[in-house]
Amino acid sequence: MRLETFSGLLDTHGADPARWPPAEAAAARRLLAESAEARAMHRRAQALAALLDESLPGPDAQALARMRARLAQAVATAPPPAPAGASSPGHGCARSGPPAAARW
Repeated sequence: MRLETFSGLLDTHGADPARWPPAEAAAARRLLAESAEARAMHRRAQALAALLDESLPGPDAQALARMRARLAQAVATAPPPAPAGASSPGHGCARSGPPAAARW
């Protein structure tokens, strides 16, 4: 992996290797092991991530409670799902109404 590609990886996916695409992660780790410049880039990305994490407000407990209550209410009042294999009019392969020839 080239440094430019690694820089793009950090910009797109961040400094946490767990968030890197598996297809690129192995090459990125090899580059980190071999390149002091890549390690410096990674340290800068980690520092930026830490600053961003510190600047974000924590979750609003009251807003989360309201959201959970609305979601629970929506689930409680939603109609049950149709049994497997059943279709509703106008959806799926089942026709609604008479066959085309009978409509004349």
